Amino acid sequence: MVAYEQLFAKVGRLGGADPYFVPQLSNLLDNFTEQGKTASIKEAAEKAAKQLVRLPPPEIAPQLIEELFVTLEGNAKWKSKVGALELLGMFAVTARDQVAERLGEYVPRLTPSMRDVKSEVSLLVFWTRAAK
Repeated sequence: MVAYEQLFAKVGRLGGADPYFVPQLSNLLDNFTEQGKTASIKEAAEKAAKQLVRLPPPEIAPQLIEELFVTLEGNAKWKSKVGALELLGMFAVTARDQVAERLGEYVPRLTPSMRDVKSEVSLLVFWTRAAK
């Protein structure tokens, strides 16, 4: 995961993104469930995923969004789904026009995912507030 993070950071500094990286997003999200002794893997996966989402030009954003929907609509663990939802939110800023064009398609697909992880999301918000 650290290697992915470093690779994406280096490619980002060079000003490009390779469409080959898009399928790697699912692998990164799978590691969002790590905990305990392997929590460092989770942290590195989160950093790498955020770096990957920041990399591409807006034209590649729909491909990355589709990859996020693979996790949201699949049988992923809830932590991976929450991570996918958080990453999806980043596209409202980085690829505003591409998201706006497809909003009518994305909203119906997001509704079941939001219901699926709603209790976990509210629990995470509670824990975050309690920790501060």
